[in-house]
Amino acid sequence: MSRLSIIIPCFCNEGNIRDLGQELLDEEKNYPRGTELEYILVDDASEDNTLQELLAFKALHPYRIKVLRLAENVGSNDAVMAGLSITTGDCMAVMAADGQDPPNMLPPMFSHWQKGHKYVIAYRKVLKVSPFNKMLSNIFHVTMMTITLTKAPLNGFDMVIFDRELATRLENEKVKNANLFYCLLQMKRDAIKIPFTKRERKHGHSMWTWSKKFRFLNSSVSSFIPFADLIKSKELRYTIAESF
Repeated sequence: MSRLSIIIPCFCNEGNIRDLGQELLDEEKNYPRGTELEYILVDDASEDNTLQELLAFKALHPYRIKVLRLAENVGSNDAVMAGLSITTGDCMAVMAADGQDPPNMLPPMFSHWQKGHKYVIAYRKVLKVSPFNKMLSNIFHVTMMTITLTKAPLNGFDMVIFDRELATRLENEKVKNANLFYCLLQMKRDAIKIPFTKRERKHGHSMWTWSKKFRFLNSSVSSFIPFADLIKSKELRYTIAESF
C-alpha cells in the first residue's frame, strides 16, 4: 500500500477550486486498489476567496485534505515547499490550481513511480502562447538546462511526481528561490517524461506577471551558479499563518 501526497499551491484561484477538487476526487477510482491519497492545498496569501473555497473542499474529506494559509505571498516554489513540510506520502505530486493541469495525468504518472522511477515529469506537447512568449520560454529552459547540465522539455513542465527520498533531500538542503523542478532533475537526470495537453483556463486570469517572471528567472539562475551556496540564505521564506 502506497500513499500519494498531492501538493497544490493556490493564489487567487477561487473560481477553479470547486471544479478541480471534484475532478481530483472523481479520479481516485483510477489509482491502483489500496492507494492512499492526501491533498495538501496551500493558499499563498490570496487576495480573493480562495481560502474559503479550499476550506469548503476540505469539509468533504476533513481527515485527508489539509489546508495551509501562508502569511504572505511567496510564490509557488516556496508554497510547494511549505506543503512539502507536512506531507506524509511515499511520493509527492505537484500540480497547478488553475485547472489547466488535468488530474487524469496523475494515475499514469503514479504508475511510473510504482515501477521504480523516482521522478516523473508531465510536459506540455504544445505551448499555446504568442511567438514572443514562446521564444522567452525557450530561452529560459535552454539557460536552465545549460546551467544545471540537464535535459528538459522546451515547452515547460510544472506537473510532476517525485519520490520521498528526493523530497527529503529538498527539505534537508532547504531549497528556496531555486526552481525546485530543476533541482529534482539534477538529482534524477533519468526522469521519465510524458507529454500532456494543457487545458484552457475556465475561470479567472493568470497572476503570472512580468515582474514575477523576472524575479523567478533571476532567482532560478542565481541559485544554480557556482558559489551560489555562499551568497544565498538557507532560511525558509514562507511562514505558515494557519493550518486547517
